[in-house]
Amino acid sequence: MSGKNDVLGRYDSMIAEKSRNAVIVSKLRLFAVEGEGEPVCPPTYASVEKDGPPRYNINTCGGKKTCTVDSVQSQANRMAQIFGAPKYNRLVPKVTLKLKGEEREETYDMNTDIPHGVADGAIIASDLGPVAAEACRSFASGDAVPLVKFGPLSVTGGFWNGRGNHEKQQRLIRARIDAHDVEVLYTSSQYTSLPYDRIGALDPSQCGKNTQFAQVPSRTLGGVVPHGEIRRTVTISLEDIRKLRAGDDGETTRRLRRYVLGLILVMAFNEQSYNLRQGCFLVPEFGVEMTCELVSYDGLREAIRVSPEEALEFALAASEDFGVGEDIEGTFCPKMAAKLNKDMKDKKDKKGK
Repeated sequence: MSGKNDVLGRYDSMIAEKSRNAVIVSKLRLFAVEGEGEPVCPPTYASVEKDGPPRYNINTCGGKKTCTVDSVQSQANRMAQIFGAPKYNRLVPKVTLKLKGEEREETYDMNTDIPHGVADGAIIASDLGPVAAEACRSFASGDAVPLVKFGPLSVTGGFWNGRGNHEKQQRLIRARIDAHDVEVLYTSSQYTSLPYDRIGALDPSQCGKNTQFAQVPSRTLGGVVPHGEIRRTVTISLEDIRKLRAGDDGETTRRLRRYVLGLILVMAFNEQSYNLRQGCFLVPEFGVEMTCELVSYDGLREAIRVSPEEALEFALAASEDFGVGEDIEGTFCPKMAAKLNKDMKDKKDKKGK
């Protein structure tokens, strides 16, 4: 077992002020659970044409098609949600937002459930809004501690406070899953209704086209067959971690950076399921680890290894050393939400004049 100081200092050379390390890049090849070359179902997106059919996000480069299997945004949400698991929930504060409706009340955790974190309208239109606003102002002035204590995953995942003073932070960790050299498939189906008209249960006009009881044929997207790799790529920006500061306090700055790096390493290297959606359950190749490289500014690439156990050990030590922020609760306020909507409408109206 490593000593605490050894664990804490394990990655200091990467986040030290004059480090020449730019990023960490890891890649993991994935396969459909049905086997190599079997189809997978990517996410669908709205058509670029009005009333057009849904589409996959496919780009062509060098005559071959690359398809998004899980987007940067989707991966960010999935990585945030791991901190709701008992194994990892000690690493981040629980910032609970209560959403009270006429029939029931629900609660959401800002760090794991709310996509835009401190900049989300749900937070701004609540009594957590002033806390978020002050933390963002402090962040913009060079002290990241209040924001990292309140919303650490807003720092790791990036945010843009478009409703406030426009503070922003780019992603410190960026992950995506792509399928290469794909061929698009289509699927056809037929819904066959009961013989309402044949036995006289309904008049033919009540079970024909455009009724609730019609025969319905369909042809839709049916997945893609990857002739190349399905690959998860993760990029960790060490340069942007080094930009985080605790004002002029050098020791707190070091603790802050260690804590943020610990969270990011857990996101990147934890053992996780790639059951992304119906028809898209992926697994790595048995016995083959992801590749991981430390990339320097001069282009030097050094192979490194970070195991899930090492990532968690470091994150736990760094979180204890820095101090995880306190748990806090807030309540969504419909009146504040109405004011945000009015401000947005007034701004659009003024711009249109």
